[in-house]
Amino acid sequence: MQTYKIDKVRLIAVMNSLKRDNSLLAIYLFGSRASGKARKYSDIDIAALYDEKVDKKEYTDKRIEIMTAVSELLDREVDVVVLNQAPPILKYHILKYGMRLYERSNRQEHSFEVQAIQEYFDFLPIRNRMEQGLIKKVKTQRW
Repeated sequence: MQTYKIDKVRLIAVMNSLKRDNSLLAIYLFGSRASGKARKYSDIDIAALYDEKVDKKEYTDKRIEIMTAVSELLDREVDVVVLNQAPPILKYHILKYGMRLYERSNRQEHSFEVQAIQEYFDFLPIRNRMEQGLIKKVKTQRW
């Protein structure tokens, strides 16, 4: 099985383009590109963390800006997650398994990481109960 890596020169150009946005605190690469399991046509999964002062209504526009910039420079389909509004499990997965490509040296970003990890572990018992309930329903075929 052949895997495909991102051209580092192009990736640096993308980061230089994106970090002009002063509200952007961090950028992560996650998914198959971060794990080294990307195939020829795999998309690029990017997560962006913004300053808490950014209005939530702006997130869609910011996602589109990143998707456009990255897809034009890397000639690939791009999926963008705004970490500020991602579910706890996805935040944790990105922070644990993703690659931080850019970080504006800022305490807010570190506070976010700590809070995201706490949210994940607070939610974990609930998730486990939900999974156990689903497994029980599947086994007993009670839908």
